[in-house]
Amino acid sequence: MLVRQMDNAGRFSVTSADDRDYYVVDITENEGRMVCSCADFRFRCQRQLDTGSKAYPYSSSLRTGCKHTHAVVLFLGQTYIAAISGKNRTDIFDDNL
Repeated sequence: MLVRQMDNAGRFSVTSADDRDYYVVDITENEGRMVCSCADFRFRCQRQLDTGSKAYPYSSSLRTGCKHTHAVVLFLGQTYIAAISGKNRTDIFDDNL
């Protein structure tokens, strides 16, 4: 998957691992618990968030995010690590997550 920041600081495009489509992840939605335009998020994760659930990682059985939101969290973590090391993210990490 390839993650790219869009025009708005909180929106990211994430290519799909399975096909040529891309999905939009907005990290400012759901009170910071994120939203993704994919069907998995819409039909599984959003229902969990609508109950008032806290955010759970993709690896959890209670997950409130899809693989695209997980990729954005990983991308942001890598970006932060690189920045505090005085580097660009792609100096340290591969561009494909």
